[in-house]
Amino acid sequence: MGWRGGHFSVGITIFPPSRVQERKTGSTSKRINITMPEETLRRVDAAAKRPGLSRYSYLTRAAQEVLEQEDCNSTA
Repeated sequence: MGWRGGHFSVGITIFPPSRVQERKTGSTSKRINITMPEETLRRVDAAAKRPGLSRYSYLTRAAQEVLEQEDCNSTA
């Protein structure tokens, strides 16, 4: 993590929630690095903290929800 030109750079390691989930979905882990505005990162961290989620869990769930909505919209 670090500050870069008005944005906060974040390294995130994406791990499946469990080995059971990995077997069920066939997913594997992939390390990614993203850059986002510092205020956005603060909001993500605050939103994740409310239900007791990690930053990883919150961002993964958010991405999955958007992808599911897009899947539903493309089949409608």
